[in-house]
Amino acid sequence: MSKKPIAFLTSLGMFASAVAKPAIPKHDHFKVETLATGLVDAMEIAVLPTGDVLIAERTGTLQWFSATTKQVKPLKKFTVSVKTKNNSRETGLMGVAADPNFLKTAWIYLCYSPDKPEEHRLSRFTLKNGELIDEKILLTVPQSRADGVCHEGGSIAFDKQGHLFLSFGDNTNPFAADGFAPLNEIEGVE
Repeated sequence: MSKKPIAFLTSLGMFASAVAKPAIPKHDHFKVETLATGLVDAMEIAVLPTGDVLIAERTGTLQWFSATTKQVKPLKKFTVSVKTKNNSRETGLMGVAADPNFLKTAWIYLCYSPDKPEEHRLSRFTLKNGELIDEKILLTVPQSRADGVCHEGGSIAFDKQGHLFLSFGDNTNPFAADGFAPLNEIEGVE
């Protein structure tokens, strides 16, 4: 009976070493390269399989860095809401991601806050001949720009199985909670 636990532990040890995370690469494996300057509130990037990079600026411009020409140019300008009643910059073009099967689908996903109506929008576009076409709105989230808009978000990511994830902030005002995260549920506190 003592042999079974030993065999089991040996198997666990072999399994653990087989799935162990690889060592973190040394610093000489990386290089810093400036792709663009003069961006306005760059929020998120998407690196395409071609080496091109899409850059979402909060103010509504989706920039395109060409790996071939090494130049940045506007791909599309969205009319977005950027400022709230208190002049904070909380909404706008918040997220960008390329479809995991981009080379087949040419799909680009964006999260943005159109000027009207007051909402956040997750949309899928097709990138064709240097243009974003065929917007398909996948999700809308109502958003009030007059009532406590703060801590917005809109980051987009895919997992290894191809599931799309969209994250938002808490959309609450920290000043009503003495500068703390407004998580308390006391009556009258939003």
